[in-house]
Amino acid sequence: DDFTYTFEMPAENVTISATVVEDVPVTPGTWVLTDLADLTADDVFVIVGDNGDTYAMSVDGGGQSGAPAAVAVTVVEGTLSAEPAANLQWNISITDDGYTFYPNGETETWLYCTNSNNGVRVGTNENNVFTMSENGYLYHTATERYIGIYNSQDWRCYTTAGGNIANQTFSFYKKKVEATTETYTLNIVGHKGGKGNYSLIAFPFNSGENGVDPTTIDG
Repeated sequence: DDFTYTFEMPAENVTISATVVEDVPVTPGTWVLTDLADLTADDVFVIVGDNGDTYAMSVDGGGQSGAPAAVAVTVVEGTLSAEPAANLQWNISITDDGYTFYPNGETETWLYCTNSNNGVRVGTNENNVFTMSENGYLYHTATERYIGIYNSQDWRCYTTAGGNIANQTFSFYKKKVEATTETYTLNIVGHKGGKGNYSLIAFPFNSGENGVDPTTIDG
């Protein structure tokens, strides 16, 4: 870090050379960390688990017996550092019972669980409602199982939050929508009298004892 290197000089000439490699930091992305409770049906987001490394949940199989694959992603300053692949993107629907997760743009299939440790799937099974447990896991209410990453390989469901999925964390990264500017045109009939015949354009004021009536202002 301080560009110094100390060594014991031998009894002969020494040649020293150095190769400089630019350290280019990973820049933050446009998929930003958000709370599950803040997601809406209009949002596109990525489900990410952290077991020491960070992995996103795919919307299709690829793991054990078709379980959603765990795909490595990089998190920088509360964002995903790169645009996630299409098969990592989800939508959500929300009811009083909990959350249902859909592959982005679809409503015909969804995330669900069976009564099996490797029983996390995307399909049409009716067991598709999840909540967030107090210890920070997606919890499948029908089978009373917790969702977690198995061996950095795929996503599975377990009867306890210990063992293979102990100390993992869940987070959600929502695609940030760039702000847009809309221009609206409205014809305004203003005050044409008084000094210089100016028209006053401003936020509306309340008239009355404690307010200002724009039509009475000259200048």
